[in-house]
Order: sequence, then structure tokens, then C-alpha cells
Amino acid sequence: MACASCAKKKANSYQDMKAIETPPFRATDITVYDIEQNEARKFQSDDWNTKTNNLLLFVPTVESIKEIGDTLGTEDVEVTYVTNQPLHQIKDYYENGAEKPVFNRIFVSYLLPSRTGLLHNGFTKKAAMFIVKDGDTSIQQLFYHSSFNYEALGQFLSEYLNDNH
Repeated sequence: MACASCAKKKANSYQDMKAIETPPFRATDITVYDIEQNEARKFQSDDWNTKTNNLLLFVPTVESIKEIGDTLGTEDVEVTYVTNQPLHQIKDYYENGAEKPVFNRIFVSYLLPSRTGLLHNGFTKKAAMFIVKDGDTSIQQLFYHSSFNYEALGQFLSEYLNDNH
């Protein structure tokens, strides 16, 4: 295994990652699940809009999504949920009458949370990763068993966008 400095020089090293590449962080195992249509398909390059700001909401299970609500309140931000929960469990959860969240898309992937350092004991950590158009990222991780405070996150994103871009 190469050191981080050497790995950045290799063309295919995931450590030489730009969040705005397609797929993000070179996570080639992403399956996109459309909650509204109850359909899953392999990731396509148009699933990741690099011309806008993105917010990836990492959750251990889709049941955690109900904590989020719709209080984010940021404009110019494309929101996507991310989990490594098995796809059949996700489908089962929504087919059995679970409340559908505000945002419609889930990236189901093991590599994406792994490469962003957001795995704990094989499960995706609760976290929010804000990715601006130029590739800058900001990660807010939550403590174990804590819940999301998206009003505070929305305020952080708003301040970040207004001050820096």
C-alpha cells in the first residue's frame, strides 16, 4: 500500500479524490434508489450535478431519515441521502407504508461512506457533507445516537455560501 503522498500521484488512487468527480469520490458501487418511483438503478453521470452545491446526508438506515424533516431551508443545494443499508431492506421499508421523506433520492453505497471516513462498525455514520461547486467539502459528523439538527446545518450552509462564494 502506498503512502498518502504517493497515492495522490497515482491516476486511479481513491485518495486523489475530488468530490465533484462522477461518481463522487470514485465510489463505483453506487445504486440510485428513487423513493417516489420505488425504483433502483446503477449510478449514471447525470445523477451527480457538479454545477450546483450538493449536500450528502449520511444515515445508517433509512429509518433515520425521518429525523431530518424538511427544515433544511437552503436554496441552490441538491440534497441526496447516502447509506450502505442493503437495497432490499430499503425497498421493503418504503413498500410497507413508511413515510416518504422530502428529498427523493438515496445513494446506496459502501464505498462512498468508506472513502469519506463515515463508516463505523460496518454502518454509515450520521453525518452531513456539504460539497460546493469547486470541490471544497465540509463534514459535520454526529455523535453516536444523536439526532440531526438541520436548522443549525441550514444556517451553517447559508453562512458558508454567503461568505465564501
